[in-house]
Parts: sequence; structure tokens; C-alpha cells
Amino acid sequence: MMDYYEIGQRIRAARKAAGLSQEQLAEQINISVTHMSHIETGNTKLSLGVLAAISRQLGVRTDTLLLGDLPRSEAEAAAEITALLRGFGEKETAFLLTVVKSVAAGVGAAVSKCGRTVKKYLGPCLLPQAGVAIGLSLAAGEVVPDYAPQIRAVILCGTLIYEEITE
Repeated sequence: MMDYYEIGQRIRAARKAAGLSQEQLAEQINISVTHMSHIETGNTKLSLGVLAAISRQLGVRTDTLLLGDLPRSEAEAAAEITALLRGFGEKETAFLLTVVKSVAAGVGAAVSKCGRTVKKYLGPCLLPQAGVAIGLSLAAGEVVPDYAPQIRAVILCGTLIYEEITE
């Protein structure tokens, strides 16, 4: 059974993420603002044509709008990662691989419920010591200076996530 309220909430979130008002999206897909409002509040069932138009306009897959984020298969995740890495050079790819391995090691330890000592020494970007995280972010700034702020944010987030999963 379809939960039209949840579908509407996912559409609303995607619309806001795209920076569009209800009025703008309604105009772009050629429906009334009232109809758009009713879709987002779950007060009406949307047709396949309208769902497809919303999906195209927002750049969000229809299955995501209908069902939310579904777990990805390993092959789908690998294909997405490969596509993301295509634009990077050899040095950047090697650095990103190191970061991904570190995050995977920390997450794997948490999922498998390893002891705190094991978790503590997994992955340089997940170590709770701030000095290690700062050192890694400084190294990133030297290797890929154009992406240093983003990498620092990822390292900081990784450190914070590590602290949360080891509590």
C-alpha cells in the first residue's frame, strides 16, 4: 500500500534541495500550485505522468520518490564510486582510496562489534585523537589543495562519526 503522505514528503524534500518553491516546480511541470501542494501533503494521488515529470525536473529517481533511499547493491555502489573517481588524477585517487579504506575499516569494526582497542587503531582518519585528524587534513591540503576544505570536512565528520559509534 502506498503512503502518499511519505511520497509527498520525499517530493517536498527533493524540491527544497533543488532550491525550488512549490510555485516554481508546479509551473515547470505544468500543474497547478494547489495540486502540487496536495501532492506534497498526501491529499491526492499523483499520476505516473506527474511523478515522472517531478522526477525529471528534480533529477531524482522515481523509485527514490516512491520508496525512499533503498539499500544499494555492491555492484551499484562500486559503479557509482568508479564514476566519481574518473575525474581525479593518480595522486588524488590514491589519497581517496586511503580515506575510503580508513572509513571502511572503522565502520566494519563497529558493525562487527569489535572491542574498543581494535576500533581505536583502525584507520588514520577515524582515530579519536584530534592531532591525527588535523595531520591528515594538512597532508590532504598538500596533495590536493583544490579539495582541501572538503577533505578536512570529511575527516572531521569521520572523526565525529567514529566517536559516536565507539561510545
